[in-house]
Amino acid sequence: MKKNLLIILLLFCSFNECNAQWTKINLPNNWSIAQMQFVNDSVGYMIADSIVGLSLAGKIFKTFDRGLNWYEKSFYYQSFDYLYFINEDTGWICMTDGGTGTIRRTINGGNTWTNICFNAPHGPMFFVTPLVGYIGWIAAGAQGAVLHKTIDGGITWNSVGVNLGLSGLQDMVFADSVTGYVGGLYGPTLGRLDLTVPSYNVFSTNIAVSDMDYENASAQLFFTGEEFGVNSGLYKTTSNGSPINLILDAQSGFGAYSVNCKNANEILCGGYGGLIAFSYDGGINWNTESTNSQTSFTDVHWGSNYAIAAGGDGEVYRKSLPLSFFENSAVNDFGIYPNPAENIINIKTKIEGELTVTIYDVLQKKVLEQKITPFEFCTIDVSALQKAFYTVVLSNAKKEIIGKQKLLLK
Repeated sequence: MKKNLLIILLLFCSFNECNAQWTKINLPNNWSIAQMQFVNDSVGYMIADSIVGLSLAGKIFKTFDRGLNWYEKSFYYQSFDYLYFINEDTGWICMTDGGTGTIRRTINGGNTWTNICFNAPHGPMFFVTPLVGYIGWIAAGAQGAVLHKTIDGGITWNSVGVNLGLSGLQDMVFADSVTGYVGGLYGPTLGRLDLTVPSYNVFSTNIAVSDMDYENASAQLFFTGEEFGVNSGLYKTTSNGSPINLILDAQSGFGAYSVNCKNANEILCGGYGGLIAFSYDGGINWNTESTNSQTSFTDVHWGSNYAIAAGGDGEVYRKSLPLSFFENSAVNDFGIYPNPAENIINIKTKIEGELTVTIYDVLQKKVLEQKITPFEFCTIDVSALQKAFYTVVLSNAKKEIIGKQKLLLK
């Protein structure tokens, strides 16, 4: 039994590289993508840089159709470094010109931009409201990044008195209006901000962080990084930074670069060499796919029925996906208890007639099917299934899906 379990785990944890149907999105040639952000399921933005004549230039692109088409919104003879949109209409870009920072803001979805701050702090941005935002800035001669705050939509910025101590600041995300996380390349490379004090709690000093995403429902921080002397991997930790777990090991042949969490279970990771990895169970098991390119994906996004990945070399790839297989869809009083479960589960529903319960594993393989005729509830034996995440699907005699529920066997 142990031998069989080991074989199953090895199969799950192996990378089933396949020739996935990733489509290259056509963008203007020779534009290096600096950042991509989606503000909802349909609308997203990208900033990109290139050399035009003898000068650096920047472009802003926007999609209205889940990344199928991208339209040029603005062009400037300045380098675009950082982008942040708080909603579909309001966003900011941080640009450099001769070493100084300029912040521009739009309030009409990128149609027009206004210079709102010259000689501005320059670094990753995050806005918690249209007026309140933060920038981690390493000023000339400073020993590390210092957190700056605006309360007027980016027009003026002031230090909040927190020296992050790190250099090469890469990313900043906030869980709420007073709790944030920052990651960088050197020094105390990962930590949590508490702006009620304010203070900075260091999580790590030996993992050079490249990208982060915070999953609010599970209060987990996912980040890609390189432990000094080791190839890049994907890590996750709790909101207090302990423990830090490596969940996608570079030794498996996948160098993690960027991450996006659709929810606590569905995680998308962009890698080097045109590879992209999916997890449907919170990072326990992974499946990798190739875009048949050599790009390194600096930003990824998992939408409702699609995934999209953008590379620093200007290549963007997109793949259509089925609607989330693991979203709960409880109707007509359909429920499962206990959950998590061990050997049995009870299906509760008031639907009359013959029903079918089908259980799928994280790879969407059917592992159990049973017909039931419930009154209030019925019991199903799941003791033969491995301890893992599953999806339970309830359907009627016409094979119409009535509802879906996630299940954890422990």
